Amino acid sequence: MNWEIVGAIAEIAGVVTVVATIIFLAVEVRNTRNATEAASIDTLATGFNTLHAHIITDPEFAKTWMTGLAGLDEIDDVGRMQVGLQMQSYLNHYIALRKHYESGLLPKKDLEPYSIGMAAFMNSPGGRRLRSDFFLPPAIDDDIEEYKDQSAQYEWLISAENEIES
Repeated sequence: MNWEIVGAIAEIAGVVTVVATIIFLAVEVRNTRNATEAASIDTLATGFNTLHAHIITDPEFAKTWMTGLAGLDEIDDVGRMQVGLQMQSYLNHYIALRKHYESGLLPKKDLEPYSIGMAAFMNSPGGRRLRSDFFLPPAIDDDIEEYKDQSAQYEWLISAENEIES
């Protein structure tokens, strides 16, 4: 038996095995990243849905929330506290969302709708007043400013403010 041929075949088999392993690992890393990204988006969406549930399931709070967005002077101290804490909850959740974006787990296209919604809340009359009371990381404050003009996409928010003011 020619040991040089056997050695060459073994060497080629080793190279093929290494290449196959690298390809397999690359595919697995990509699949894991995609799964992590999907799980992050699901978790973040669930968090916003939980925040929205407070408004959806409690008509009195929904009215307080809408009135508070239109202007905090129209609600009592308890209402201001509720609106402030709800807004802080939205901010906390948005900050977590922004961290996912900064770490590369959330693409910009998935961040933008949330940025527009946050800008709508924070640029409402009540939101602007609360904004001055909150500490906002610079990136969050920049997002609120950057998407300010696009927040008109939230027609329901604008119409709610107009209904309350009239």
